[in-house]
Amino acid sequence: MIPYYIMVGVPIVFYLLYGGTNQYFNNEKKQRMTIFIFFAILLTLLICRDKTIGVDLSSYLPRFNFVKNLSFANIFKEFEGEHGYWLLNKVISIFTTDDQWFIAIMAAISLLPIARLYIKESENALLSISIFLILPNFSMMFSGLRQAIAIAIVAMSFKFVKEKKLILFMLVILLAMTFHTSAFIAFLLYPIYHMNITKAKLFVFVPAILLVLIFNKPIFEFLLQFLGDYGEKYPYEETGAYTMIILFALFLIFAFFVPKEENMDKNTIGLRNISVIVLMLQIFALSNFVAMRMNYYFIIFLPLLIPKVINRSHERNKQVYQFMGLVMAVFFFVYYIFDANSGSDVLEIYPYKAFWA
Repeated sequence: MIPYYIMVGVPIVFYLLYGGTNQYFNNEKKQRMTIFIFFAILLTLLICRDKTIGVDLSSYLPRFNFVKNLSFANIFKEFEGEHGYWLLNKVISIFTTDDQWFIAIMAAISLLPIARLYIKESENALLSISIFLILPNFSMMFSGLRQAIAIAIVAMSFKFVKEKKLILFMLVILLAMTFHTSAFIAFLLYPIYHMNITKAKLFVFVPAILLVLIFNKPIFEFLLQFLGDYGEKYPYEETGAYTMIILFALFLIFAFFVPKEENMDKNTIGLRNISVIVLMLQIFALSNFVAMRMNYYFIIFLPLLIPKVINRSHERNKQVYQFMGLVMAVFFFVYYIFDANSGSDVLEIYPYKAFWA
């Protein structure tokens, strides 16, 4: 577990020591460097992990070795969909057939776009990192290669969402779908981001959220009809995902009731809008794991939202909310360490093992 402790501890130590007693140090640079250090260590762990780290690698590596012997044309014959992923496998195999290099390249592709997004957008490095660690996206990077890359591509699309470049946004999401079909849900990112959901308008969504909570099974079974093989592969099943529902509900309430609306900028409002669909999709996750996996494309933005909300609170309460942000960061770091040692490791990423061990 020591590598994971280093991943958590080094950014915290840097954050606490950077600038020392110098009141003129660049706080923005401090935030960027802290996140950079975290993702640099995480990338190192992903690159150097053994083949046994991540339950899905046992199926991805044989397929990589299978694809390297196919022609580009035959890839479309052998695989029914998500051809972007298999074509990437083929391209990698042209340069290397080594499994460890394959793992390393996939790690860089799935992590760097998210790292860039966080470095650019986060306003509180430790809080963003601590929230990121408790989200399922973190574990997914060690195991589910196809969806990890699809999530990274969706993270790249955020630039086009902000700039209202709809065509480029749609092309990027279509690319993400060639890696994991579930990425189609990310088309909702654009309209949701540009809505103007205020505190007053939020109450319009409350009945919809309650209806989803009560009738999540029949509603999602209806939607599964449009997912083809996914609907057949993942039928109704109780998932017990109540903890995340409570967490995302608290995040949503925090995001709407903490900030002073006059201080809210377009980007923070857009990120706050995303928290609404995060909660609704997570409620669907009570009855189907597909909904939970679809939510991965949206929850990746929550670690950016909470710090921005705190920084846009009422001046008279800002110190209180900043202290709350510190408490949240400490709590989430402790929760991550506890959870990593609890044995509830579905994706089998703990304890860490390097490929040379």
